Amino acid sequence: MAKAKMTNPKKLSSTFDLLFCTVFCVGKLPKMPGTYGSMVALLFLLIPMHLRLYILAPLFVIFFVVSLFSIKRMESEFGDDPGMVVIDEVLGMMLIFMLPFVVYDWVFGILAFLFFRLFDIVKPFPINILNDKKGSFFVIVDDLIAAIFAWIVLVVLYKLASYLGFAFVLSEVIK
Repeated sequence: MAKAKMTNPKKLSSTFDLLFCTVFCVGKLPKMPGTYGSMVALLFLLIPMHLRLYILAPLFVIFFVVSLFSIKRMESEFGDDPGMVVIDEVLGMMLIFMLPFVVYDWVFGILAFLFFRLFDIVKPFPINILNDKKGSFFVIVDDLIAAIFAWIVLVVLYKLASYLGFAFVLSEVIK
């Protein structure tokens, strides 16, 4: 009878951390890993809108908690806030899609993506201060604040469009 090969638990953990934090190696793509990670999160728009909160909220909590530990292990191996870690961008986009809003379809999903990336790249106050802090919590929280900023802009744009009578046009484009 053949002996079962024992797997090194540390190697297994680092493989999980690498796959999880890089979102199945999307974060290892050249140049703009955060943008690619945010693009992956657009797939959440495939979830029917009436189920989105019920699916994303538990996933968000699980991903957030796992990220705290997984990013910490990645930082111990690759340094502070490694560029390949893009699970924080996915969490930011998930947060936008969970916050109350009018409609989240592809038009608003793409706008959410664009505004989120803008705030994540430019890092206005207080994101810039949070970005300078060390640790997995701060790797994640600066993206969550960028997501909230993006959501606020989307709400203002929608309210402005509603006030000016363009909301009907927007909702027709989305259908």
